[in-house]
Amino acid sequence: PVVATRKLCSHLRALGLEEDLDRESGENKKLEEGDHSSMTPRQAYDELMAYFVDKTGTATAQDPGGEGRKDWVGRSPRAGMAANNDAEQFLAYHEVIRILWQSKTMKKVWAKRAAVNVVDSHKEYL
Repeated sequence: PVVATRKLCSHLRALGLEEDLDRESGENKKLEEGDHSSMTPRQAYDELMAYFVDKTGTATAQDPGGEGRKDWVGRSPRAGMAANNDAEQFLAYHEVIRILWQSKTMKKVWAKRAAVNVVDSHKEYL
């Protein structure tokens, strides 16, 4: 899911749909319902771009907390470093990914996913 999110966020930028996110976020602020009251799709996009794409984000409060955790995430020698890092990032940002994924703008990007080699099966994880 992290790789697909990274590709789709970059594609959203390339398509010039950031203004659509701004409009949608303004509408969501007016609605004040559900999860969108705490974070708008634009805020979710900006956070994901900073951490997943531009690599400009700083330490996050959403750190999944590796210490004391008794699962395999981030620790599987068979998976490799990249897969372990992606698993940790997914745990840290799953809610932010979900907020962006539910936006109308991301659905437009999904419709054009072939340009960035994201396949239908990625939808099961997003």
